[in-house]
Order: sequence, then C-alpha cells, then structure tokens
Amino acid sequence: MPIYEYKCKTCGLEFELLIYSGDKAKCPVCNSEELFKKVSLPNFVGGSNNSNSSSLNNNPCGGCTATSCATCKSK
Repeated sequence: MPIYEYKCKTCGLEFELLIYSGDKAKCPVCNSEELFKKVSLPNFVGGSNNSNSSSLNNNPCGGCTATSCATCKSK
C-alpha cells in the first residue's frame, strides 16, 4: 500500500494519501478527483544495526529525516 503525494487541481491543496488497491484518490478538502500526482522519492526504512547501514552512498546522514543539513549532528 503505497503513499502518494498529490496536488488538487481544484483547490490547490498538496497532501499525501495512502492508496489501497482499487481505490480512487480524492482531495480531503473539496472531494475532487482531479488531482496531479507529484513525483516523489521513495523512502526506505530498515537494514541491519551495523555501522555501515546508517550511511547511504557514504552519506553519514543516510537515515536523516531533517529538513535542513544545519540540524545534522554528525558534522
């Protein structure tokens, strides 16, 4: 069950929605089905607890969910 990002073409709301198979996406504010599916990167969670699993492509913040690198504690 993937989570998709949408933007409503009617009211402009941007939102995420969990879509079950066979369901039709609707805007939670205006109930419009006229939506633009936004392109988003997949988010993976998991892996082992060794020191190499926390870095993604030699990035020490591989598992970081911060919105800014200014908050990074591995500097």
